[in-house]
Amino acid sequence: MKKISYWLAGRKYEILVLSFLVLIFGNTFCQALFMAILLPLQNMLAAFIIFYREKRTRIIIGTMIVLVLGIALLNCCYHSQVESGTILGIYFLYFILISSKVYTKIFKTDQVSSEVLAVLVCGFILLCLTNAIIFITIEVNYPNSYLHMVHNHHRFDDLIYFSFTTMLTIGYGDIVPLTLLAKRSVILAGLTGHLYTVLVTGIIIGKYLQDKRERPVP
Repeated sequence: MKKISYWLAGRKYEILVLSFLVLIFGNTFCQALFMAILLPLQNMLAAFIIFYREKRTRIIIGTMIVLVLGIALLNCCYHSQVESGTILGIYFLYFILISSKVYTKIFKTDQVSSEVLAVLVCGFILLCLTNAIIFITIEVNYPNSYLHMVHNHHRFDDLIYFSFTTMLTIGYGDIVPLTLLAKRSVILAGLTGHLYTVLVTGIIIGKYLQDKRERPVP
C-alpha cells in the first residue's frame, strides 16, 4: 500500500491530466445523461486519491463528492434549476481548489521535468473548464446569450469546446456570444489564455535555462 501511495505521489499530476482528458473526451461515443455526472465525479475521485495525504484537501474534495452524489440522487426524483446551479457551483469551487494546487506547483518548482509539463497541461485545462462553467452559468441565467447553442444537456459540452477554441485562439465562429455579458466573458477567457501562454510558459522556460546554467559542466 505504501508503494502505491509513493507511486501516486510521484505521478499525481500525470494521473490528473489523464483524468481531465477522460472528463473532456469521455462522452464522445456515449452521450447518455448520466455521463454528465459520472465524468466530473471520476475526476474528483482521482483528485481525492491523489491528494489523500493532504487532510484539508481530502476533506474538502470528499465533501464535494458527497454533495454532488446527493444532489444527483435528488435529481432522479426532482429536477430543478437550483439543484443544477448548485452542482455547477460545486464544480467551479472544485476547479478553483485544484487550480490553486497546480499554480502553486508551477511557481514553486525549481526544475523542469515531466511532472512540471503535466502541471502546465493541467493548468491550461483547468482554465478552459473554469471558463466553460462561467459560460454555462451565463447561458442558464440569460438564455440565448450564445448563438448556435444546442438546448439540451449537451450545452456544457458545446461550451467546453467553445472555451478551448477561444483559449487556443482558433475561433471557428460556429458559436458566437450575443449579449454584452457573454462578450465580456469571452474577452476574459481570451485574455487569461494569452496571459497563461506568455507568463507561465515564460516562467518555466526561465527556470529551465537557470537550471541548465547551474548544472556543473562535465
